Amino acid sequence: KDTDPAIIISDEDGRFVISLLSGHLGGANELATFIAENIDGVPIISTASDVSGSIAVDTIAMKLKAHLKDLESAKDVTALIVNGEVVELRLPKNVFLGEDKDKKYKNVSGIMVVSNRLDMKVTQI
Repeated sequence: KDTDPAIIISDEDGRFVISLLSGHLGGANELATFIAENIDGVPIISTASDVSGSIAVDTIAMKLKAHLKDLESAKDVTALIVNGEVVELRLPKNVFLGEDKDKKYKNVSGIMVVSNRLDMKVTQI
């Protein structure tokens, strides 16, 4: 599954553009969306994480250009996310989430936003 190519199909009129194989790692979901937007079609994305509005572990890894150690465990943790279970995100000690209560990092140089939303708005005050 981690080496499958992206496979996209469409109906005769180009009305529906379907991500058929390798939606996340192969990029078929993004490609189907891109093609549909450019031909005024409708992208059909059926991966569980996308349908539920959550994010898959393999998508996070792909966005970070990280290598998945184990595809099966990534699938298992993604299932937890999709099913609404609480999943912890562990980060290196110099990367933290939210408030820095101990004021160890006074001059934050960057922020990472992990999301599968394409239209997320971010601002700084």
